[in-house]
Amino acid sequence: MHLLTPKGVSQKLSLTIHFLEHKQAEFEHLENEIASFKAEVSQQQSRLGDLNGTTSDALPEKTRNSESSEGATV
Repeated sequence: MHLLTPKGVSQKLSLTIHFLEHKQAEFEHLENEIASFKAEVSQQQSRLGDLNGTTSDALPEKTRNSESSEGATV
């Protein structure tokens, strides 16, 4: 069994707060990065639709099904 002194408790609390602040900043950075990637994908899809004169909704069902099943395991 380990006993913490008041100084040890204070140090542990300080380290924990620093760790949580670091992880919160990392989480927010990842959220922003994911949002940026989603926006980029959406723009690319719009451009492809504009180039092809169609959107994925207008693709034949067979094409949509094959696209959505890519990477899916059976």
